[in-house]
Amino acid sequence: MAEPFSRLPFAGASCPDASPLGYDTHEPAGRADTAPHTAQEVRMLDPVRAQRLAELALRLAARAGADEAEVAVEAQDEELNRFTHEHPVQNVLRGTACVAVRVRSGGRQGKASTGTPTEEAVARTVERALAVAKLSPAADLPPLPGAQSHALRGRGPLRADPEATAAAVGSVTDAARAAGCRAAGIHHGVSTLRLLMNSRGLAVHDWDTVAQVSVSAFRDDGAGWACATGDGHARLDAPAVAARAVDKAVKSRAPRAVPPGRYDVVLEPAAVSSLLLFTASHGFGAQQVLDGCSFVAGRLGEPVFGENISLSDDAFHPMTVGPVFDGEGLPRQRVALVENGVARVLVHE
Repeated sequence: MAEPFSRLPFAGASCPDASPLGYDTHEPAGRADTAPHTAQEVRMLDPVRAQRLAELALRLAARAGADEAEVAVEAQDEELNRFTHEHPVQNVLRGTACVAVRVRSGGRQGKASTGTPTEEAVARTVERALAVAKLSPAADLPPLPGAQSHALRGRGPLRADPEATAAAVGSVTDAARAAGCRAAGIHHGVSTLRLLMNSRGLAVHDWDTVAQVSVSAFRDDGAGWACATGDGHARLDAPAVAARAVDKAVKSRAPRAVPPGRYDVVLEPAAVSSLLLFTASHGFGAQQVLDGCSFVAGRLGEPVFGENISLSDDAFHPMTVGPVFDGEGLPRQRVALVENGVARVLVHE
């Protein structure tokens, strides 16, 4: 479980490592990767500073007479290494942050956001949200959700470990050269802090982490690609990824033409994921169905796939990455979208 707000050193406490620019060297507990490291880590925001900004926004909105207010803070730290079989190509360390404010007053709603995580920028964002609300038409808005009970991952951000990164990349390039292959790839990691608070008592934050190793290998007229994704690099097997890519490149040389027709094929998980990407993101949302732009529109309760296909939206599946609460702070639940080929339910706010 992530550390609850009540245990964070917030009220009246200082964060001595925080800089005026909003970068923070504070070291939260509960890392996703546990390998030792020596590089100094710089975080765009940590939960303490993110909460300070959110509470400031809620206080300013209440002081201005807003009936309800909501603040969503998202900070992302990314490490990206591109390489070939010969040498490194690119090394990127990037941090971004967004503070989004939603206010309601007299049945009118306004939203505004900023990419600058400072108190001054947050104050201006609250003012803009209030101004938008005054110009918006009145509507019958449901109340914001109150306090919720969340089951959080509590992973903490990925650790910066240059030596482990170099070892993983080295294992890939060694495998490519040993097989006489040219190769290119990426070693990528993203840590995302999501925090959401509102004036009705909802308060939640958690880290979401995604790590990836991807390799493309080439030999003569053959080519191969392989990829592994997980919640931390320590759980990825870079040598195995390289071996798959190299094996495909070697075995796919001298390809022959295959006549058009129907063939039984075995697809790797990455291929299935690509096929389902837009199916999932644009097919099962209630808004898309209401707009008639989803293949599920008018077909709930009917077969949309073969009987051997079942799909579910499950944030807590061991192989799933992504947030465990939605954009309003409500806990995500397992949703059986398709059962034995039949479209069953949609996802909605």
